Amino acid sequence: MKLRRETVAEQSLEILRSQMLDGTLRPGDLVTEEAMARDIGISRPTMREVLSILVGDGLLTRSPKTRILHVTRISAQSIREIYIARRLLEVGGVEAAAHADDAALAPLVSATEQLAAAVAADDRPGVARADIAAHVATVAITGSSDLTDFYSRLLTKLQLAIAQVVRSSHYDTVELRDHHQVFLALVLDRKVDEARAHLLGRLDRAEEQQLDTLEDAERAAG
Repeated sequence: MKLRRETVAEQSLEILRSQMLDGTLRPGDLVTEEAMARDIGISRPTMREVLSILVGDGLLTRSPKTRILHVTRISAQSIREIYIARRLLEVGGVEAAAHADDAALAPLVSATEQLAAAVAADDRPGVARADIAAHVATVAITGSSDLTDFYSRLLTKLQLAIAQVVRSSHYDTVELRDHHQVFLALVLDRKVDEARAHLLGRLDRAEEQQLDTLEDAERAAG
């Protein structure tokens, strides 16, 4: 794959993120600068820059003793802690929707449409990306760029667990699409109490699925 010189780092970053979402790179997999640079066809200094960004995003973890990089394994405790924050922040977005104008809801509309398109195309990595985008858009309804940026970074840490669930052959992406569409309709109608209850039910289910998937993966690894 030949990349345009002026966007080599950005394109390489997107390639590696996509490989993490589609399962080419899985939690715990070893990632080396030399091998990744060779596989993508870029220089090692550029790959070093890309890997540093992924470490900063929490998608790669560097061993403090060996300095070896691997795709981050998220712990059950981290998942539980992130979901505490998710409930607080997303409920804040739902409550803000009561007085928000349509422009503030447009990103949620767009993300929900993207998710439906990804489900129709059976694009499971695309479903995972759109799912995350919809939840970030929910927090964005608060109008706080600081909260939205914080939440986006928080979900970056969780996206590997989300993608692992969505990739499962028995995961019902149609059900996920239906949830998002019902939630969007409630938000657009400013039915705050119903939207809040619908959202919290979905977050409870998502947390359970991610913890179950993590447990299955740990059991399979022995």
